[in-house]
Amino acid sequence: LASLAAFLPPARANDLPLSETERAWIARHPVVSVGVVADNDPYSFYRNGNIMGWTVDLIDRIGTMTGLEFRPRMGSWSEIYGQFQEGGLDVIADISRTEERSRFITFTDPYHLRRTVLYENVDDPLAKPVTVEEMQHKRIGIIRDIYYADALRDLGVEPVEYATYRDLMAAVAFGWVDAVLAAEMTGNYFVRENGFTNVVNAGAAPLTAIALEDFRLGVLTGSGHGDSTILSGILGKAVNALPPETLDAITDRW
Repeated sequence: LASLAAFLPPARANDLPLSETERAWIARHPVVSVGVVADNDPYSFYRNGNIMGWTVDLIDRIGTMTGLEFRPRMGSWSEIYGQFQEGGLDVIADISRTEERSRFITFTDPYHLRRTVLYENVDDPLAKPVTVEEMQHKRIGIIRDIYYADALRDLGVEPVEYATYRDLMAAVAFGWVDAVLAAEMTGNYFVRENGFTNVVNAGAAPLTAIALEDFRLGVLTGSGHGDSTILSGILGKAVNALPPETLDAITDRW
């Protein structure tokens, strides 16, 4: 993949409306650790000795805007979330805000909304419009332990579970299931990377249990170097200042 910098206009810390207090904080604490999830293609993953992905490009961009040097640490969600809660990470990426988390985490505004959609095989498409009743009579693939699995079962849809997104998308490509539910950017990525030209996006599923997932940066309230309020304020300004064309360029790359 070509360098993202080739596709984006320059952005500098001086372009961001930071206060003198915030600039002084950055000068004292220029390095910030950030937790990202492993094996979460195309958002964050490890390949050829490098941590890369959509989220990594976004963090790098925020680093350019703020003057902070972000050092990603990668692990499973439970690993990085545990480290973050214990104060071992300054920032956690791609976290959704909940009422319970808001008691101890300061969140930025969302920088991405992850949509879950249905994928079907073009040679054996679902009847349109897709209904819950239609899904009840079909083999629907999902990722193992996904948050909406129980809600599907409650609706009478008995899903077929797969351990990886590659296996999930292969299942619909090879006709092992009638359709799959997958995060849209992730599904598109695995379809493209594996050449599954017979798999297409069939749109959103008729299920209220599947919500848009808001991706934000989070800072542990009261943690970090000195005043965590300053760090969260810096990150919040940067996220709000991200131009739509920058986010579009990162998305197009992945």
